[in-house]
Amino acid sequence: MIRARLFQLAGRVQGVGFRWHTLRLARQGELAGWVKNLPNGDVELFVQAEESVLGVWESRLLKGPPGARVLQVKKQEARVNPNLKDFVILEE
Repeated sequence: MIRARLFQLAGRVQGVGFRWHTLRLARQGELAGWVKNLPNGDVELFVQAEESVLGVWESRLLKGPPGARVLQVKKQEARVNPNLKDFVILEE
C-alpha cells in the first residue's frame, strides 16, 4: 500500500547538502515527492512510497549528510498524489 508523508526538519539542514542527500536517498529507494528549503531555515519534504520502504528511508533521512544536524522533526500523514512519479528538488 502506498503511503505519503510530509516532513519539516529543523536544525542545521540548509547549506550542508541536505536536499541533495534527500534526493539521492529517494531515488535509491524509489520514492516520489519533493524537497525544498524554507525561508525560516527548515527543510520541508513530501514523500510517497510503499509503507515498508518509507520506514527504512526515514531512518536514513534523519541521519542527514555530513555536516547536517537534525534537531526537530515534524511529520504528518499526507494524501497520496497519483501524478508524482519522481523525486525532485524544488527551488525556494
